[in-house]
Parts: sequence; structure tokens; C-alpha cells
Amino acid sequence: MITGIITSIISGCPDTISDAVISSRNPALWGNSEDIIMSGSNVIQINDKGNLGYNLTPAAGSANITLSSINGVPALDYGTGTTTEMEYSGLVAGSDISSLNGMTIFIVQEVKVAGGQQFPLNWKATTTFGDVLIGSPDSLQGADAVKFLYGFRGSATASLIANVTNITTEPKLLTCVKRNNNTSALYSNGSLVSDIATDGTITLADTGTFTIGRGTTLVGQFKGLIAEYIVFPETLNITAINEINDYLKAKYSII
Repeated sequence: MITGIITSIISGCPDTISDAVISSRNPALWGNSEDIIMSGSNVIQINDKGNLGYNLTPAAGSANITLSSINGVPALDYGTGTTTEMEYSGLVAGSDISSLNGMTIFIVQEVKVAGGQQFPLNWKATTTFGDVLIGSPDSLQGADAVKFLYGFRGSATASLIANVTNITTEPKLLTCVKRNNNTSALYSNGSLVSDIATDGTITLADTGTFTIGRGTTLVGQFKGLIAEYIVFPETLNITAINEINDYLKAKYSII
């Protein structure tokens, strides 16, 4: 937390502003690199600030995750080589991160190596073939494509919510929105880039593991930095989406 306080003073954005903008919207999962526990140069825990209160720890077999920065603000460095991932210390219910097919996810990331499968965020159900993925699960869709898959995924393109290219190696704020009426949207750096119908009714009723840094069904390591992620179990309205996008863009100096 000390790192976060120092960074906030430098940036002129105290943590209380972050709390007011984000926590008042009741996120289920919320973590960033300002509230972590280190052992030497390695990250050994991310303190979750969302309603579930689950802390993240390195998954079994994960390589060391270190600390870097995105535009001067702390960010977790997942590296470019061996598999690195953090996971919640308990199972996460689908209903805890998604209600009535609604869900809103914000993630601030910077890819270090373009191309290949990049999964910064994943939720894998335990008894059904269901995932929430943000990444590029299908190389045929383009090496720098980003997709947001929600719920049951019978193939690489099933339940596709959004696909946008130009997810290159500069810092990105991705905002993925799933609406109750089975339409969805994806924002890149606060600007709407896709607003489409989804592939049928999709639910997340099972319990599973939430990981940051690596996919589970389609195994693909995220190669780069992840500074912040926020998961809301509902479809936020445009006012809230714009408010959080604006805050995160200013915090990480994302244009």
C-alpha cells in the first residue's frame, strides 16, 4: 500500500478518489499493483478490494511475477517467457461475477510481445465448459486481435462478444460490457470499438477459478504488464462506464 500512496502523491490522484469512483459501484473483483505483498523482488499476493474479498496468490507452477510500471504507475510484470499467473485463493461463483447475463470488466494492460495467445483474464468453470476470457484465443483471427468470450465456449469463436485489432504493445484500457439483452460492447482506451449481438443466451451459473495472466482451457500466457482489473457483476450504465474509463485513463496517462 505504501507504493500506492507514493504513486498517488506523485500523480496527484489520491487513493480516496479511486475508492470513490470505483468502490461506490460495488465491484465483485478489483485489484491493482498498489496494494500488494512482496517477498524480495517477487509479488506473492494481490489484496482484492472488491466485494468478494479474495486475495490473489501465484498459481501452482507459476514463475515469479515482479513489479514494473505503466507510465509511472505500478504494474505487475508477467514477463515474456515462462508461464506466470495469479489466481484467487478460493472458487468464485459465476453468479458472483455475473448477474442476469450482465457483466462489466475493466483491465489496464500493456503487451510486451505481440502475437500468439494472450490471456490476461480468465474464469474457468469447474463442471461445465465455460469461460470468461479476454485475449486472443484463435490465431486465425489475427495475432493482435483481442476477444472477450463470455460463458459457454464450444469453439474458438462461440459466444464471441467483441473482436478488435490494434491491441499492440502500447498501454491499453479495455472495457468489456455484457448486457442483459444479449448485446455487448468493447471499449479501447475509453472509445467504443464494437457493439454487437452475442452468440445466444449465455450464463455463468457454475463455480470456478479466476486467474490473471494465463488461460486455463485454451492455455495462453499473457506476456506483458497488468496494472489494474475491475469486474462488476452487472451491466454498468454509460455514465458509470465513462466515469471509470476517464479515471483509469487519467491515472495511467493513457491517451
